[in-house]
Amino acid sequence: MTGPYDVLADAYEALLTLTERVYLPDQALPEDEAPLIRLDLIGWTDRPRYGSRTTPTRIQVSVWANSLDAAIGLHEQARSKLLALRYRPDGGGQLSDPETSQFGWRADYRR
Repeated sequence: MTGPYDVLADAYEALLTLTERVYLPDQALPEDEAPLIRLDLIGWTDRPRYGSRTTPTRIQVSVWANSLDAAIGLHEQARSKLLALRYRPDGGGQLSDPETSQFGWRADYRR
């Protein structure tokens, strides 16, 4: 059984193959507006549910780029990497932030 931080680390390593601009929750985001990926641990528990020996860990992948098409394109590449590592999609959608002119796309995954 792997812990939640192992799940986050696996996703981080896989996404670094797409871009070096992958950020974890404790890392400050850059001020420039180049495309980037942000990873967050959004749900986990130490106790198994429903009699299972393992408990799903949920991560959120947020992609920001200068156009919505570019954000979705980078997300699709990230999705392919994560699916290959047995992450399962668990919802998502468009992001907006009034403090940036970038476009964002978010997706949650569980493993």
